[in-house]
Order: sequence, then C-alpha cells, then structure tokens
Amino acid sequence: MQMEEIVREILLLGFLFVAAWIDYKKKELPLVLIVSMGLSGIVFQIIVRQMSFLNLLFGSLIGILFLGIGKITRQALGYGDGFILVATGIFLGFSENVLLLLLGVLLAAGFSIGLMIFRKKTKKDEIPFLPFLFTGYVLLLMF
Repeated sequence: MQMEEIVREILLLGFLFVAAWIDYKKKELPLVLIVSMGLSGIVFQIIVRQMSFLNLLFGSLIGILFLGIGKITRQALGYGDGFILVATGIFLGFSENVLLLLLGVLLAAGFSIGLMIFRKKTKKDEIPFLPFLFTGYVLLLMF
C-alpha cells in the first residue's frame, strides 16, 4: 500500500469517526466539520491526483442525490448525511462511495430491524446514519 492511500484512509477514518460520534450524540453536524472534510478531500486530490475529475464528480453526485432525497422526504434522510457523502465521494470516487453507501444502508437496516423486533424502536423513530457509514468504511478497509 502506498503512502497516499494510507494518508487518505487515515484522514477519512478520522473525519468519519468524528462525524459519526457527533451524529450519534446530537443528530446534527457542525458546518465546520463538513466543510473541513470536503476541503481536505479536495486538497488531498489536488496534491496526489489519485483519481480523475469525473470519478470524483460522480462520487460526489451520490451525496447530492442523497441531499435531494432528504429535501423530498423532509429530511427523513438528513442533509448532514448527504453532505458527508459528497465529501466521501471526493475522497473515494464513484465505485467506492457507492459501496460505502450500500454497506452503511445495510448495516443501518439490519440494526433497525433488530431494534423493531425487540420493540426498542418503531418505524417512525429516527436513528443516526453516520455511525453505520463509519462502520461500513471500517469494513471496507478490512476487506
């Protein structure tokens, strides 16, 4: 593994951990965290030139799509989650960001189903999504 990959993984892991923790505790994200994450990804990609501009653009579009869904559903999917997916798209590109989102959704769905089975939550209750996105990224790194 090259040094650039290690730096990218540490940066993204750190940002996702902080975002997941704040999302879990407050269910909202500070703008400074989101902007810092996005700018760090842009600076990293400018320095390293690891991916094509189109790959980064399409990776970020996943988050923009998430923002649109959040708007339509009156934030059933939070804007913070969408903005974080824009930033992860800058770091990861399209295919890895799709995989990250898929893992996050599957983990959240499994956890939610478990909570509903044991009657701890109902379908109307909200759960923070970023802890599952963080866990999905850890799983991506492991495999």
